[in-house]
Amino acid sequence: MTLHVAADVVALWEAIETERGVAPTDPPFWAAAWPGGQALARHVLDTPSVVRGRSVLDLGAGSGLVAVAAALAGAGRVVASDIDPFSHAAVPVNAEANGVGPIDVVGDVLGRSRPPSTSSWPVTSATTA
Repeated sequence: MTLHVAADVVALWEAIETERGVAPTDPPFWAAAWPGGQALARHVLDTPSVVRGRSVLDLGAGSGLVAVAAALAGAGRVVASDIDPFSHAAVPVNAEANGVGPIDVVGDVLGRSRPPSTSSWPVTSATTA
């Protein structure tokens, strides 16, 4: 699996701050393969039956690592949700690098007045840094 990530997340964070003239409120989570995501992606790739043919919501998708793994493992539909607009660009780039897609990329699904029904998502992944 190929993943485009930053060689130095802190340097990237500083470069974003310099470019924008203000500090981003959050680190660029989308620019790294965090350990929780790596473990979950490994599990999905090693046990594709957990997602094969199912709809998968990758909550806090970041780089799209878990979403891409789900697509590679045969998920029927994959949606990557993240509040960071940079993640919305990173997910399709990483999906394309792995020859999968389309992966639907959406914003904040939890901040809605009515969250999506859990019955719509037989598999929901959520990882933390």
